[in-house]
Amino acid sequence: MSVIEERKIKIPTCHLEKSDLKNICEIIENESNIIKKENSNSSVSLIFQIESKETDFQATTMESFLNTRFPKKIEEIRITMISHTISQEIWLKLDFESTPDSYLRVKGRDSTWVNGVLSKLEHIFNDKKTKNYVFRNSYTRFPIVLALGILLGLGVTSLSLAYYPEIYNKDNPYDLTITVTMFSFPALFFFFGWLFPQIEYENYLIQTRMKKTLLSILGSIVVGMILLAFSKLWS
Repeated sequence: MSVIEERKIKIPTCHLEKSDLKNICEIIENESNIIKKENSNSSVSLIFQIESKETDFQATTMESFLNTRFPKKIEEIRITMISHTISQEIWLKLDFESTPDSYLRVKGRDSTWVNGVLSKLEHIFNDKKTKNYVFRNSYTRFPIVLALGILLGLGVTSLSLAYYPEIYNKDNPYDLTITVTMFSFPALFFFFGWLFPQIEYENYLIQTRMKKTLLSILGSIVVGMILLAFSKLWS
């Protein structure tokens, strides 16, 4: 009885274009065609699926899948190839939710085939890797958001001191800074987790379309508050 090898990897943070998705589909469909050609009695199931908040779609050929107009609110893209006759499987899940579970799983009796298919697909994702992983990892997102929260707190404190000195607590000058930081931190932590998704596909996600604008607005608010406060103090 031959041993079945199975390998599964998490998809890295990446930004895919339609050409990348086409390359992925071609690799998986080509493997399906090879199995059919080499094993005339084998039954191969090949399914391309899209799930969204608006509608779901399913196709059995790459052409019909890629020629479909993708919905704007994509939740998941799933591609599966299963040959029960010779126990070869490819599962690809691209999850666009806020807490994603994107993965690539390849299973078969031939370890060379498993590793070969996995390597081809993994190369595409690694080639399109983004820096979003910095904000997807809580350990790296935490200090960034904390620093931004402190800057926001200092900005509010500076404005309070400049425009409302009568209500400023001189005995505990950093009370307001701490309060603003504590209240803004959870919101900023969630915001950056949402703004930098694990998987992006062209400009289908609203985060992709608005990322630069939202970051510019947030940066302008923090810097503007601090500059306004200092200009008031110096005048």
